Amino acid sequence: MKILHKIKRFKIVGLHYYQDFDIAFDEDIKILVGENGLGKTTILKTLYYVLTQKWFALSKNVGFDFLELHIGSDIIDFSHAELESFLLTTVYKYNDYNNEEILLKFNNIINVLDPYKGYVVYFPYYRNIEEDIDKSGLPFKVDWSNYSDKELNEAIAIQRDTVFSNDMKDVYDRIESNANPITRLKKFQAACNKYLVATKLIFTKEQKLVIQNIKSRDIVEQHQLSTGEKQILFIFSKIFLTQKSNLIVLFDEPELSLSLNWQRELLSDVLSLHNCSFLFVVTHSPFIFDNRLDRYAVGMDTLINKNYE
Repeated sequence: MKILHKIKRFKIVGLHYYQDFDIAFDEDIKILVGENGLGKTTILKTLYYVLTQKWFALSKNVGFDFLELHIGSDIIDFSHAELESFLLTTVYKYNDYNNEEILLKFNNIINVLDPYKGYVVYFPYYRNIEEDIDKSGLPFKVDWSNYSDKELNEAIAIQRDTVFSNDMKDVYDRIESNANPITRLKKFQAACNKYLVATKLIFTKEQKLVIQNIKSRDIVEQHQLSTGEKQILFIFSKIFLTQKSNLIVLFDEPELSLSLNWQRELLSDVLSLHNCSFLFVVTHSPFIFDNRLDRYAVGMDTLINKNYE
């Protein structure tokens, strides 16, 4: 089992250029609760970008002055200006920005973060895609013509990391992967069937996992499920159908499309397989932690330091 150093603290100075956040991870579970517009999604997204080294997305999508991340005995810190300088030097090859000190700094950061590749599971609030996507996996409606190759590759990686399309192909692929032994599939089956009402996951005589309508016994295609049922299959396929332990799970609004009872059960079930070593959740719903996880919930208002000067 791969050993990953513990995430201890995440600090953002000047988020949206007027808010400071300092989040201590005293334990391996943290649930941030608050209303819209407080920065919950941006905090979670920023941590995902840093841990997975999505530097273009971090530079373009997050306004901040300074970031600091404590992992084990290491402290990663850099400003937005330093990140811009790093990208201008390494990607756009602007000689005027060829700063050896910045390159050395980010090489050290990358060395600290590299062990986390493939271990970060991020569920954004926009995790289901209903519109068409092109062959690369990117939505047609976005103009990608001005993106460099490295930016495109990063955008594709984020898309594949975080969302499922309406046809649920990625979930199919994980279920049918030869890497999944029958014991793992049975755990996935049991977790999903706890939530499914009109349907259930069954094994055929050929030991293939399919969805069956309970009354008619007809086989149901995954794209015919409700949005809530799709969420359950997608979430549990990402957690249960992996050979990796020590997953870092970042979860934005886990309550999406789920009934109140499902909300109460979800996070406990995510943790039940014991391959999640770190769980960071942001939510509006008090029902998400209306269970044994209540002690991990923290109000966003206790973390915000606003600076309007």
